[in-house]
Amino acid sequence: MECKNFLSLIIVLIVLSVNNYSQKRITLPESTEKSGIIESVNWSALGTGINATVYAVLAVGTAVYAGGSFQSAGGVTVSNIAKWNGTNWSALGSGVNGTVQGLAYSGGNIYAVGSFNQAGGINARGVAKWNGTSWSAMGGGLYNDPKCIVVSGNDIYVGGAFTSASNDGVNFFTVNNVAKWNGSSWSALGSGTVGVNNTVYSLAMVNGILYAGGAFTSAGGNSASCVASFNGTTWSALGTGVNYWVYAITNYGSDIYVGGAFSSAGGNSASRIAKWNGSTWSALGSGLNGDCEEMIVVGEDLIVGGGFTTAGGVTVNRIARWDGSSWTSLGAGTNSTVRAFARSGGDLYVGGSFSQAGGNNVYYIAYAYGVYIAGAGLSLPVSGGGGTVSFNDDDNITAVSLNLNSGAGSGLVDIYRLESPPELLTKNITGNISNYRWIIESQGLATSFTGNVRFKVADIPNSGITDPSKITVYSRPIPGAGSFSSLTTSYDAVNGEIVASVTSFSEFVFASNDNPLPVELLSFKAEQLGDEVILKWITASEVNNFCFEVERNKLIDGVFDEWQRLGSVMGYGNSNSPKEYNFKDNLRNNPGTNIKYRLKQIDNDGQFSYSNIIELADIKPIAFILMQNYPNPFNPSTIISYQLPERSNVSLKLFDILGNEIATLVNEEKDAGAYDLELDISDYKLTSGVYLFRIQAGNFIAARKMVVMK
Repeated sequence: MECKNFLSLIIVLIVLSVNNYSQKRITLPESTEKSGIIESVNWSALGTGINATVYAVLAVGTAVYAGGSFQSAGGVTVSNIAKWNGTNWSALGSGVNGTVQGLAYSGGNIYAVGSFNQAGGINARGVAKWNGTSWSAMGGGLYNDPKCIVVSGNDIYVGGAFTSASNDGVNFFTVNNVAKWNGSSWSALGSGTVGVNNTVYSLAMVNGILYAGGAFTSAGGNSASCVASFNGTTWSALGTGVNYWVYAITNYGSDIYVGGAFSSAGGNSASRIAKWNGSTWSALGSGLNGDCEEMIVVGEDLIVGGGFTTAGGVTVNRIARWDGSSWTSLGAGTNSTVRAFARSGGDLYVGGSFSQAGGNNVYYIAYAYGVYIAGAGLSLPVSGGGGTVSFNDDDNITAVSLNLNSGAGSGLVDIYRLESPPELLTKNITGNISNYRWIIESQGLATSFTGNVRFKVADIPNSGITDPSKITVYSRPIPGAGSFSSLTTSYDAVNGEIVASVTSFSEFVFASNDNPLPVELLSFKAEQLGDEVILKWITASEVNNFCFEVERNKLIDGVFDEWQRLGSVMGYGNSNSPKEYNFKDNLRNNPGTNIKYRLKQIDNDGQFSYSNIIELADIKPIAFILMQNYPNPFNPSTIISYQLPERSNVSLKLFDILGNEIATLVNEEKDAGAYDLELDISDYKLTSGVYLFRIQAGNFIAARKMVVMK
């Protein structure tokens, strides 16, 4: 029985995660079994770019701020800091008189740190605040060279290469490379021997704990090798630390990631990047072949930037993604060092010393769109006590709004609506659960607060919710791990919103016995066996499941093609027990080097939903193949595809029907893989008729006919 193309029912899964406003400058996926995915990454410039190195990038709503060591942005005269409004660059007053190393947002203000002593023409030693109109100092500032900044609630933490701070510009006190600003005055961190004994390059705030990375060997007077934590009272080492400098630090859940110039962590080999799980250090594969200068977690993936060209042995060109098990590139990367990241919805802003990104001229700052694939994505500033903030606009309908109390402070919030199931779902929830979710990430808000998250039922595509009043919201602290607990949930019938009370952002799930349940997918995997790919998937339970359609997408010449339907497998209808499925895909005539697969689950009533996407990378052809050109007949152009199972000297020639050679299309040594060649009749002045194209690769010889029809 053939599976038809219908629409599916889904309830709603919401995933939210916290990433405090951390990172060295400012601190953003395709995974084989993860649902936050990187598709084809497209790079573009921000106008005509900037004329020198960018060390810090910050995205606030639709605005992007860049800081560094430059005097021009988009042809506009600026002084080391500038703003991009989506169309044009502009100055922030008269700027600052030295390099900007870090940027942060809090309470409607932009904070800059760096090696300057004036901002907007007034004295501002190393740190200054821009309120949208004018610059102001923060006490007497920091002496001498702040390098990084992190916001947590109403407090601002700064790290760098400075020994003292001043609240009045006259009297100074020792802080030793890290200090806190509470809105009115500076203070040191710790008692007795305060701060750390050498430069701090990066800061991150995680669940009320401040993490610092740098060139120091002690913190609070205790031994700490280049990385340490501060709990508000005392400093602590992270095991035996790393053996050389740390330039970047961030977290995913309770795990701490550090990047820098080191070669070991906890006494174990770790090339320039490592993870601390609270008790031990571990490497991320074989790591990076050059320094890591910046990192940021988005969803379930880690994006890193620096001066490296390979990650885990994969060519990545200074920007890469770690999905928890392997490294992949973000398109063609950049042609020089990446030094800063900022995210906005599903997009990534990148700053550094490069002039090209993705092969395009961009000049020190670039915009990578389509980095994080979601149904919708939006980034907005949020202030506790500031009323309800809707995360919907004309282009992005996330169906979410937030209302937080004043204790939340202020910061940036990113919301992504994902049309894919959760990861590592442990079902300890009463009722039916969906495979639809959101990820919400905050930067700069307080560690804990009270408020609510509101979900507009009418704005959720194919929600499958028939009785919103019967929905209960569950949460777990870390996306993709641990058990769920129920939250206080209500239904606002006047506004059509499901309301969940929250004290922090985390992973949330809708569940109900009185609303329909789509298929609950436990796993979906692919494996190449010879000339076949074996797809296997398991469902935990099924309701109203008619069938699965299997779809494929191929990477050809660096670009993924359209999704194609391969076939279908009938479902079990209704089931409360695990069911196993499999499907075989023949690779013999598949020209793709990377292949993605997804399942389209279709209900008996015609509704449908998609599974997470899985990918097989570096598919190697198993035989020499010369494929029929497509289209055929053709006018004006056609594609000739061929496959090589091994490195070969390739000769591809074009002949007329009498055997006279017209052109040599390929004459070079090629690596194993799949290749496409576009043939245009205008290039060879072809007239209507029959032609032959012939390939010789090693001992393999094949020929096919093509027809030109004018």
